Amino acid sequence: MQSALNNFNKVTTIREDVNSQSISKKDAIAYYTSMNSDLLDSISVFAFESTEVSVVKALNSYVNFLYSKERAGIERAVGASVFGAQSASLKKN
Repeated sequence: MQSALNNFNKVTTIREDVNSQSISKKDAIAYYTSMNSDLLDSISVFAFESTEVSVVKALNSYVNFLYSKERAGIERAVGASVFGAQSASLKKN
């Protein structure tokens, strides 16, 4: 959790870098992926600590759902980057 909070403290700077395009797409995606992963992993800890089966199942389902959303978000970001680059390339020609 501490790692996620430390990463979160940089979010304003990273957003500014993304908006000004002074950060590479790879670095921006890596930053957000790392922060999201840390946050999701911290939720998983609750499942390990619980002795209530229904709580464990619910938390595991929730975390798996969130990880699926995270992977879809990464795909979207990479796809948008590729299509954007191809579009810019086509406009030059």
